[in-house]
Amino acid sequence: MSPRLPGRIGDEYELKLELTPAQVTSLSRNPLLHSLTCDRAAAQRLFSTYFDTPARRLREREMALRVRRMGRRRVQTLKVPANGTSGLQHFKEYECEIKGERPQLSSITEKHLRTFIDKEKLADSVAPVFVTDFARRRLRLALEETTIELALDRGEIRSGDRSMPICEAELELVSGRPSRIYELALALHESVPFRLESRTKARRGYDLATNVVPPPVYGERPALASGISLRDAILTIARACRDHFRANEPAVLGGTNPEGIHQMRVGIRRLRALLQAVRRFLPTVRFELLSGELGWLQRELGPARDWDVFIAESLEPLAAGQPEDTGLAQLLADAGALRCTAYERARAAVRGPRYSRLVLQLNLWLSQDDMPTNGPLLAARGSARPCADESAPATAKDVMAKQSSKRRRRGHGRRQHDEALLFLDEPLTEEDPSPPAEMADPHVGSPETRRAGNLSPGVRVDPRLDRPAREFAEELFAERDRKLRKRGRNREKLDEAQLHRLRIEAKKMRYAFEFFGGLFEGKAVAKAVRALSAIQDSLGGLNDAATGRSLLQELAQVYPEDGGRPEIAHATGLVTGWQVCRLVEGRSHFDRCWKRYKKLALT
Repeated sequence: MSPRLPGRIGDEYELKLELTPAQVTSLSRNPLLHSLTCDRAAAQRLFSTYFDTPARRLREREMALRVRRMGRRRVQTLKVPANGTSGLQHFKEYECEIKGERPQLSSITEKHLRTFIDKEKLADSVAPVFVTDFARRRLRLALEETTIELALDRGEIRSGDRSMPICEAELELVSGRPSRIYELALALHESVPFRLESRTKARRGYDLATNVVPPPVYGERPALASGISLRDAILTIARACRDHFRANEPAVLGGTNPEGIHQMRVGIRRLRALLQAVRRFLPTVRFELLSGELGWLQRELGPARDWDVFIAESLEPLAAGQPEDTGLAQLLADAGALRCTAYERARAAVRGPRYSRLVLQLNLWLSQDDMPTNGPLLAARGSARPCADESAPATAKDVMAKQSSKRRRRGHGRRQHDEALLFLDEPLTEEDPSPPAEMADPHVGSPETRRAGNLSPGVRVDPRLDRPAREFAEELFAERDRKLRKRGRNREKLDEAQLHRLRIEAKKMRYAFEFFGGLFEGKAVAKAVRALSAIQDSLGGLNDAATGRSLLQELAQVYPEDGGRPEIAHATGLVTGWQVCRLVEGRSHFDRCWKRYKKLALT
């Protein structure tokens, strides 16, 4: 038997790529990977048993306990989620070699874990839940200061008589900068358009064992420290929005709860609202690319949400109140069929390569490594153009040529545009070697600032990002409040389109308070959020009515043979009347909500 492995505690940063069998073969032969390989490939078979208590205490905490069989060796690993900001799957790993097939938790001595293990009596109560059995081929890759391990896994997860395949790649950080994983993934995505897998093997195993339908995930407002800088506040909020919409991928792809689509759209909409609020600090090309791609994704998910609302808030209540009405029953059935089509469209978008590229680029821009850099090594074409560009992808040879070109220019950081950051302005050119007078702040561009922000030497950064976020928030609240009150003038005369724009302004205002309101004391922010939510809700009927009319027209076009039936015409009239009533009621309620908002002192 091999020497026993001493106890090891380490951080695991990894990105999972879902592949087809053909893509596994293609990736294993990829010229770019072979150009980066710094060691011989290694292959092995890994069989792991995952353990938990009957009450699933480990799963509740998103922890995973396994015993892995590697030849004659048995390695126990406890994975504990770490608070990371990179967007990668980030865990603390407590690993040691053991004897036997059952966990030996006495080897874990960390105080907080020891308390949990003893309190829950895990040593005596854990039992097998599922197993993973797969073949792995490893490659170690070198990207300048960073080493990444690529693992190609093929096999399956089993629990009882159920199973699901494993066909994926893992990019795991060995040393260096986590953001290099995204650079490499973007470059590989050009020739192997994989889908990102948001769930760990453990999470998939639990879902298989319990046969659970992935639930929707609700967003959480990030806590902002009182003196936080604007830069750090923007990054913190943006990461929370990203985590919100990505957490709902399983619910959209594998669930039936309409809230999954809704929550994913909420996360996307919140991120778009944040980008709009801070666009003055973002390079135009990045704002337009990111905002445009998020807009595309929101539009792809929109029809599914529209049908959900139309069915739940119009057709179903009417049909329940008049169960004998055959026209309403037919409309409900037809609408259900079109909703299924809309859901397939949403799922196709989330499964597609355009979505994967968007998430990779977003994660790259939101990563902030505490290491200096001369810019990205692997400038994938997708990182500098809209994802909608469907031109032929770069070959591995093209990407390698770009990599070689960048290595030849190593040391000339000011000629490179650092694509790994969200806030950078244009880099200084050779003809403009010194920063302009307005950027002459001694702290801007200093080595300390560059390290904190991962900036290349000579890159311009807006000094306003270093001021307290609270100052910007006060200005944003005042600006949004002025726009909203201006929209609400002569509200009695506003038509439907104008009221819709007012509702959008109210939503932007509410998001601003939700983003930055935690920086202020007192109850004023909470009152403002409640008042703005009431305005949104009161005007929601306007949007629903407009959408409902459009969906009724779509039903008439898709099922033209129904249009001439008297019972369908009658049912359509009932639905239209129902929506008009909601519209009138909402407008009346809006007047009361608006008066309540106008009384608030926000500045």
